[in-house]
Amino acid sequence: MKNKLSVLVLLVLSFSGVSFGQTPAVVPLDAATGVTQSTATFTWTDIAVGLNPNIYDFEIHTNGAYTSLLEVGQQVTGTVNAVIGTALAFNTTYYWRVRNADLNDDGVAGDNDVWVNFSFTTEIATPVLTAPTDVATNQLTSPILNWTLAGGTGGVTFDLQYYVGIGAFPGTTVTGVTAPHTLAGLGSNQTITWRIVAKKAGESDKYSSSRTFTTYTYPTPTPANAATNQNVNTLTQVSWTAINEGNAGNGPYDVEVYIGVNDGAPDFFINSTTNLFFVLTNPLLYNQLYTWRVRDTDTDGGGANGTWHQFTFTTQAIPSPVLVTPANTLTGVPILPTFSWTWAGFGAVTYRLEVSTSNAFGTTVIDTTGLTLLTLTMPEARKLANNTTYYWRVTATQGANTAISSVWSFKTIPVVSILPINPINGSVNVELSPTYFSFQVVNGFTGSLKYKVQYFAKTTVPTIAEWGGSSNFTLTNLLSELPYPVSTLLANKKYYWRVVILNSSDEVVSYSGSYFFTTKSGAFTPYLSYPIGGLPVYTNSPTFSWYIGTSDLTNLTFTLITASNAGFTVGVDSVQNIAALQYDWIVTPFAPGATRYWKVKCWYKKGISAEEQFLTSSTGSFIPQGSGTASTPFLAYPIGSTTVYTTTPTLYWYTGTSTAGVVFDVYIKLSSAGSYTKVADNTSNLFLDLSGVLLNPFTLAAGSTYNWYAVAEGGNGAFTSTVGTFIVSSSIGTGYPVASWPVGNPSVYSLTPTVYWYMYGSQTGLTKYVIKYSQTNTDLSQATWTGLGGGVDLALSETSYTIPTNLTAGLKYYWAIAGYDGVTKVTPWSTGSFTVSNTTTAVSVYLSTPIGGTTVYTLTPTLYWYATGAVSGITSYSLKYSNTSNLLGGAPPAFVTTISTGLDNFYTLPSNPALAGATIYWQVTVNYTGGSSISTTGSFVIDPGSSSVVPLAGSPINNVELRTTAATLSWFTPAPSKSKLTYSVEYSDNIDFANSKIVTGLSEPKLSVTGLKDNTTYFWRAKSLDAQGNYSKFSDIATFRTSGNLTSAEQISEIPSKFELAQNYPNPFNPSTVISYKIQAASYVTLKVYDVLGSEVATLVDEHKQPGTYNSQFSIRQTNSSRLAGAEAGGGQVLNSQLGSGVYFYRLTAGNFVSVKKMLLIK
Repeated sequence: MKNKLSVLVLLVLSFSGVSFGQTPAVVPLDAATGVTQSTATFTWTDIAVGLNPNIYDFEIHTNGAYTSLLEVGQQVTGTVNAVIGTALAFNTTYYWRVRNADLNDDGVAGDNDVWVNFSFTTEIATPVLTAPTDVATNQLTSPILNWTLAGGTGGVTFDLQYYVGIGAFPGTTVTGVTAPHTLAGLGSNQTITWRIVAKKAGESDKYSSSRTFTTYTYPTPTPANAATNQNVNTLTQVSWTAINEGNAGNGPYDVEVYIGVNDGAPDFFINSTTNLFFVLTNPLLYNQLYTWRVRDTDTDGGGANGTWHQFTFTTQAIPSPVLVTPANTLTGVPILPTFSWTWAGFGAVTYRLEVSTSNAFGTTVIDTTGLTLLTLTMPEARKLANNTTYYWRVTATQGANTAISSVWSFKTIPVVSILPINPINGSVNVELSPTYFSFQVVNGFTGSLKYKVQYFAKTTVPTIAEWGGSSNFTLTNLLSELPYPVSTLLANKKYYWRVVILNSSDEVVSYSGSYFFTTKSGAFTPYLSYPIGGLPVYTNSPTFSWYIGTSDLTNLTFTLITASNAGFTVGVDSVQNIAALQYDWIVTPFAPGATRYWKVKCWYKKGISAEEQFLTSSTGSFIPQGSGTASTPFLAYPIGSTTVYTTTPTLYWYTGTSTAGVVFDVYIKLSSAGSYTKVADNTSNLFLDLSGVLLNPFTLAAGSTYNWYAVAEGGNGAFTSTVGTFIVSSSIGTGYPVASWPVGNPSVYSLTPTVYWYMYGSQTGLTKYVIKYSQTNTDLSQATWTGLGGGVDLALSETSYTIPTNLTAGLKYYWAIAGYDGVTKVTPWSTGSFTVSNTTTAVSVYLSTPIGGTTVYTLTPTLYWYATGAVSGITSYSLKYSNTSNLLGGAPPAFVTTISTGLDNFYTLPSNPALAGATIYWQVTVNYTGGSSISTTGSFVIDPGSSSVVPLAGSPINNVELRTTAATLSWFTPAPSKSKLTYSVEYSDNIDFANSKIVTGLSEPKLSVTGLKDNTTYFWRAKSLDAQGNYSKFSDIATFRTSGNLTSAEQISEIPSKFELAQNYPNPFNPSTVISYKIQAASYVTLKVYDVLGSEVATLVDEHKQPGTYNSQFSIRQTNSSRLAGAEAGGGQVLNSQLGSGVYFYRLTAGNFVSVKKMLLIK
């Protein structure tokens, strides 16, 4: 045992000496490189100590500090190797060590020796290709190649080996590449085979497997690359074939287009288009290089943007202009020619027109650049010389490109000379409206010429621009058109004029010289119309009227001057800037009773110093009577509890003195209760129609009694009449409105005419009128008959209506009126018609004095009137006056007189004792160029003195219907007589008063009659008798009817559907016969009898008639020496009482309706 221990110690000592002094042989070798990566067994030579097998510890680390343990193998007993289970990495240095763990050789580990350290490096790996995939297609021409290498890469380099198409490695070698690597410079549609070689010093090269890929195909451009002479208008786009460049699919594409070379700033571009074309902006420029390029993009997510593919093309050369007009070598060209040419090119281009007298164009008369149109007409400022040869050419320019046309020539037309005749050059006070122009062609062209006459208002010769804007007219036939009238020149103006000679195509042949003249003043002499001749006017603020020689008041104003003396030095008042032919005086009222003088100045363009002119009228005079002397009014009718048969009677009164300047107020009340109502204020009439417009509404009721009185007001105060009383009969029926004007289609001279009507009979049972008008006369019930919603409602006090909107001149219109109770039509429609005149020269005439029923105190009163409108066209006045209200006259003492007063607007009646006490009715007709107009009817009463007075019928009148067979006839005298009067009354059931009843010796102006027949129309009249036994003329005939429709001669039944003249009955006849006729619309009607020679033998009707059916009697026993009115006498006056047997003709005219029939008289 001791020996053994000794040996062990020795061995230990001995081993210990080996452990520290010897290195065992190992595999892999210490510090070896290129060691196979798959190595798993490590061996070393045995370190033998002692007799027992050694126990070893083994460790392998990845760092030399042995702090990164990869795997261990402890207490490996009796072995000299170790196997590891962990795979080694390529090209990685590993550190391993081994030690004896049983130094005492007792077979038990724990006696550790020191570690013996070793290292080695594994081999490099073989590269693995990753991209592109094998056999990949549509790859970029600069593809990105990629690969991987397992393990470490320290000391490793790579070579790329590839060949194109068919070949063998190594092919082309690119050394020192790194992954990834871009292989640049490949071409379109090439197949590449490639591999990677990994290299490390001291080791064998490692070769990857090989792969192939094919590059994409380059696009084919249209037009072809470097194409030339491309059409600038038809080349509308560039296009390419699909580019499949390395990404998921072809497109979208980026496109850039450059005008010229690629300067990096594209003129046109688009990004990411899916189209295989790009639309160009046409037209392209001529002779221009265009560069464009296209690339596939990565917008589809397949990779980076592709390669730009760039191409070029060049456009065609710019074409030359082709000249058109004037034609080459053309003669007779106007001096302001129109040049025209064509150009077959495209795009924006400008032109240069050159005109020269030399074909070398050394100097030019016209050189105009920057033209954009294919035509140019020379302005007057560039006019050419007559009878001269010119050369011309056109240059087209687009950018830097130009092209010149050929050279053409033409010769201008010879000069045409003009000699002015009128207005004479330098003449003054040349007439206006019109001014006549005339001239003569002296020499020159004899073809078809036109002559454009220009005129311009200026103090110096107009410029060319002013001539261009001047007024003008063109003539084609000097023989028939000269002298030529112009009515638009301004007064007191200097004008220049000239003649521009044109050919048949309105091209300038030549210009005349410039001539001048000055027009006369534009003012007109005013002619005073009213008030003149010392006429009294019954107001202190009259309306002044005058006229001039024109109806056109353009640029005219008037100044009205008044004074207290004829020299216009005392009490002068004036009004300026009046724009009409009349003026309502609104300045301080004139003093009454003092003669006032006045005149008018007509100003032309007042305030414009260069044209201002005026002319003054003669002097007129008048006496204002605005505040006359009033006296107590005497009530005339109805008074004394007289019964009236209407709810709208007319109230009458008179005074014993002149009523000039006096006004009246009228009051009325229900007799039994209430206060008075003022129904008239400041009226100058001596009557008041209660159916007219009242100051305050007042309605009378049938069966009631009323009180009334009048108040006269003047400069001396107010005077009140006594109270009059009247009774409204309870036995009256409802009357009806009758259209009175215009009827029968007369011409009216206003676009807003006024229509008139009157009430025939009582308004009892009516609450309003309804008026309609239309351009057609269809069913009156239709709401469309008027543009005013079915009709216009009017108060019962109205007797006229002015159409508010302009009608159309030249058209015919219809109108109608009816009485209504609320919404119920009570009366038939009464219709009228008229045509709106086209003439603009209408004149209206108005009565001035005496009117309104005023009393005059002379047998020779002077009647005054005045006219308005185009009064310069007046040719004469016609005055008609009569003591009958219808102005038709009749058997003596009835009369009617018509007289022409020439241009005088006044007339003094001749002395006639028979006029005393009569009411005179009068009207005036004004005749003027283009027509005539009739005034309204005025009336006045001539103071009777001690003579009898012609009564006026009071009631019943107007064919009022009485629901009784008893009536009270009442009348009144319009003026007092100094003699005590008595009265006679005649009434009958026929209009010629056959079998009439006469009552005489009546001391009061009324008569009660009984026993009247039902359903009968009655006619009545009254006259007065003075103390000397002198009878007055009968009053106008009044009518009424009892309980029913009208019968006899004045019957108006349902409105006829047409005009018609019936055969007389009986026929043959002796001594009388009745002629019936129908009137469809209100018209002026005449019914006359003629013998076989055409001589008039009787006038049966001569008056206005309302629609209805009428009877008229013709009797040969009527032998009156003056004409009878058919409306009054019911028959016609026989102009020759010795009528023999034979054929006679009767003729009816009603408006435009005319009918003739024959009848036979047998004695």
